[in-house]
Amino acid sequence: MSLEEVLKKAVGRIRSGALENEAQVKQAVIVPILRALDWNDSDPDEFKLEFSVPSGRVDYALLRQGDSPLVFIEAKSLGKMDTAGEEQVFQYATNRGVPFLILTDGDIWDFYLAMAAGVPADRRFYRAELTREERIPEYVEIFERHLRKSQVVSGKARQEAERRHESARERATARKAIPGVWRKLLEVPDEMLRDLLIEETEKDCGTKPEADDVERFLKGLLNGGVIQTQKPPSSPSTASAGKVEKSPPSAPPEPKDPGKSNKWNIPPEAIRLRHELHRSRDEWEHLIAEFMNQRVVSSPISIAEVGRQALDVRSDKLDKKMQMRIAECLKNLGFRKKRFRDENGNRPTLWIKDSLPPEEDERF
Repeated sequence: MSLEEVLKKAVGRIRSGALENEAQVKQAVIVPILRALDWNDSDPDEFKLEFSVPSGRVDYALLRQGDSPLVFIEAKSLGKMDTAGEEQVFQYATNRGVPFLILTDGDIWDFYLAMAAGVPADRRFYRAELTREERIPEYVEIFERHLRKSQVVSGKARQEAERRHESARERATARKAIPGVWRKLLEVPDEMLRDLLIEETEKDCGTKPEADDVERFLKGLLNGGVIQTQKPPSSPSTASAGKVEKSPPSAPPEPKDPGKSNKWNIPPEAIRLRHELHRSRDEWEHLIAEFMNQRVVSSPISIAEVGRQALDVRSDKLDKKMQMRIAECLKNLGFRKKRFRDENGNRPTLWIKDSLPPEEDERF
């Protein structure tokens, strides 16, 4: 019987409601799975029951022919998964150099890298829930990689687990950072984000929103998603009879601070950090940088030319999102956009190196 068939049969037993205690979970689910993975439960040199540890006993210890344990397995009654009280088992596994610790109630299988840093929750590198039957093929692969006897004995299972654990740790770190980065983007309105929302809103409803409204919406997300929206004017049918409601006079616009050099009065350091954020995440930037280094730096260039020559994207395929992305890369590389006048009197917007003098207009 294949491992996939064994897992599906175990699911049937779990769903049957007949597994009333830990012993039945061991007999009907855990041992058949270990057998399917080539562990011989009749050979005490590789499969030990009730393995003694200073804090008590571990249900199963899988060994390399009488050598030190390679895997500890702690069984629980169905639905009784809990790491509370297992800290001593984790500590003993760490002290003895046991690579793997598995806690299971038959349905849930938690795989731990015993010698990883942190509390038990930080050491877990995978959780399988067998009754999620649509994921059985994935679970087959995990059990084969991390619990197949040949993989465990050769050390390959441990190497793969360490890679998976590190990947999970990095993913958790990035996931934790997302809210803070998103907050920074909202606190310092980003032209790319704002323009993209304007474009998509216009596509959706056919009307282009005002930039101020979009900026207010983005900033409103910082306050728990509570966005202040302007009430629509009352219709004649709902207005008070014989009366016309007048809107209160709008407040005069606040005077701009002449000492500020950018549209939203953003501190220069915040702008630099925003650009650093984009620079660290866009793979187009190095392609554009290589292309620009091969050109005459002072020669003006259009977004379409950059797309075609640096990224091999035809002009008719260069949508608004791509154009904004290229523009952001050019800003990060020290370029600025400028209106020029060509020989036909047209005034196209091109990009030049920021070190050039910012004359009001130039011919080319």
